[in-house]
Amino acid sequence: MKKTHFHLPTRTFHSVDLAICSPSLLSFFSSTVDNDLYNSDHFPLIVTDNRHNLNNCYRPPKFVLNAANWQKFTGLANINSETIKSAAIDEALRYIVNTIIQAADSSIPKTSGKRRKQNKPWWNADCQHAYKNQRKAWDMFRRRPTT
Repeated sequence: MKKTHFHLPTRTFHSVDLAICSPSLLSFFSSTVDNDLYNSDHFPLIVTDNRHNLNNCYRPPKFVLNAANWQKFTGLANINSETIKSAAIDEALRYIVNTIIQAADSSIPKTSGKRRKQNKPWWNADCQHAYKNQRKAWDMFRRRPTT
């Protein structure tokens, strides 16, 4: 269990905060504790409704056409005309589609399928540096709160 409260007089951390929901909803939510006190003595408890979380959504991978090895694709996508002539239309179509898909899978990289994190336009190198220093200071303080 993560500590959510900093008791200033004793300079100790405690777990006193809680979030309550019905058992039927519990599987839909997750909770985390923020690392910043935001000028309070309690670390915020963040409860997330995962049913509508876009970060959990899967996006089908797409081909990255700019990074394709087109020579390899051309060599692998060689369709045998004799197979097409002697097969029924459905079989010929399946053969052509499978040949092209296999060639593409072997020679064209795909995206990961994960959604990209939303950028904050105001976040810059100074913000990143200050945030990193703050996290280091909190980590040191958590390890040795009395010094």
